[in-house]
Amino acid sequence: DFFDADELLSLYGDESMREAFDAAAPASQGHFVTMLSRVAFIEAARPGSGRCLRAPWQGIFQLFPEISLVRALFTHIRRRCWEDCRDRSRSRSRSRDRKKTKSEANGDSQRFFLKNTGELDDWKIQSHFK
Repeated sequence: DFFDADELLSLYGDESMREAFDAAAPASQGHFVTMLSRVAFIEAARPGSGRCLRAPWQGIFQLFPEISLVRALFTHIRRRCWEDCRDRSRSRSRSRDRKKTKSEANGDSQRFFLKNTGELDDWKIQSHFK
């Protein structure tokens, strides 16, 4: 029902919601802004939405500018923790010509990252690649 009707969503864009937000404890404010950010992300990722949000979201983003800060923080953390920064930048080694190891010279090895595997045990991951 939440994704089909705008009544519940428009409650979050009400000025009284902002007043309650300002009166809340900082930890509760963080939880609330994170919740709004995640709901907006889920709504944009829904099949058939075309990565678009409904009109009431514009008022919510204006009323709670902290949402964009939280989204920027999450994006920064995701890039620092889950992407290989070395692939986007120059080598940090002092010599420009790095010596290749035997496995790199032969092309026998590949470098890759396993994302979203934090819940898996090492033996499950290793058994998959045997």
